[in-house]
Amino acid sequence: MLRPAVCGLALMLGACQLPLFGGDPAAPVTPAATPQPAAPKPAPPAPKPVVVGGFAATGCEESQCKEAQAMAVQTIYRQDPQRGLVEAATVEQQVVAGMNYRFHITMTGAKNYSVTVYRDLQGNLSVTNFSKEVTAQ
Repeated sequence: MLRPAVCGLALMLGACQLPLFGGDPAAPVTPAATPQPAAPKPAPPAPKPVVVGGFAATGCEESQCKEAQAMAVQTIYRQDPQRGLVEAATVEQQVVAGMNYRFHITMTGAKNYSVTVYRDLQGNLSVTNFSKEVTAQ
């Protein structure tokens, strides 16, 4: 039988037959249960592939985007005079020597437009593309 002072390391290795907190020294000592590893977390969904140099969907939370959107709406009213209001707008952006914002805007009356606004490196805005999208009825 091992002495308690020597048994500290031996207990960790499972070689000591002394009970840890009293009890019957003749009782068999069972090794402590080893913890099971946690189940692996499922992998997050793969991100959509990025097209380098292409347009990517984005939100329009920053002031520069909102300014470009206001210019796109003004262009719609100038190019196709109407009293329609903006019902929905989506935006995509493309990094170039500056930034391109491509807006898909739906006006009341089911009129759809695509307007691209370019912001140069000095912050100047210009409309580079305007088209009225024809929808099948």
